Amino acid sequence: MIRERILERHGPHERRCLLLLPEGGQADRLIIVLHGCGGTASWMAVETALEERVRQSGIALAFPEATRANMNSPAHFMANPPCWEDDAERHLPKPAPGADDSGWITSLAGRLSDRLGLRRPPVLAGFSNGAGMIAAAIVRGGAEFGGAAFVCGYPRRPPPGRIAPVPSLFLMGGADPLVPWEGGSAVLPWHPDPIFVPSIGERAVQWAAAMGALAGEASFNSHPDWDEWVHAGGHGHSLVTVRRVRGLGHHWPGGKGQWSDPASGSRRDDLAASGMILEHFGFLA
Repeated sequence: MIRERILERHGPHERRCLLLLPEGGQADRLIIVLHGCGGTASWMAVETALEERVRQSGIALAFPEATRANMNSPAHFMANPPCWEDDAERHLPKPAPGADDSGWITSLAGRLSDRLGLRRPPVLAGFSNGAGMIAAAIVRGGAEFGGAAFVCGYPRRPPPGRIAPVPSLFLMGGADPLVPWEGGSAVLPWHPDPIFVPSIGERAVQWAAAMGALAGEASFNSHPDWDEWVHAGGHGHSLVTVRRVRGLGHHWPGGKGQWSDPASGSRRDDLAASGMILEHFGFLA
């Protein structure tokens, strides 16, 4: 694929995005993928292995990069971690003041859609802090999105009211120590004090309800690798699908394993989050 580095000013900061285009530079669909705390655009492009799956498909990939506390120093996972404004009440890490991530992501999505001449709105995907960020961008509005994929992350706050319906897929770890399924306390690598994590199942129900899912209409399915809840919207179409993946810690399933830390729990390299996302949102059709 063709690699392009986008550097642009948004508010007080220079913002970066890695854009991957099919050979020839034309694309008919776009996925925007947000890294987690401590990650970078280049790291995420490698970790997800999405590029390997979309070659020759006409799909473009955009990997924006978050700000960091010290924008004058290079990104570093522990010392200067990039972090999105995802509405989480964590001590550290923090984005740069005035980052306006929601504004930048929505404007970036609109400009890339116009440039590529997309007939369908882009799909958002995010890991951990990046998953929280896609929820914040959707809640604040400003752009149309064709889907939202949350991997080991969740909307950090309950939606404030009704929001535009965006088909959503949650891929959550059943053994995630940093985002425990039942909720509770978790300790992040950057600060010794625990943070509070809500029940992921309950937060997903709130997300579905805010987009108009039918109350009490969730169906349950058990798969050898996950438990699944599907919240239906109008006319019986699935609106929010939640998968609790057995034995998965805080990792992108099927990723390249660039980060290994016992505090993140176990991996599931036999599953591929990228493939599930592409299939769920019809990219493989």
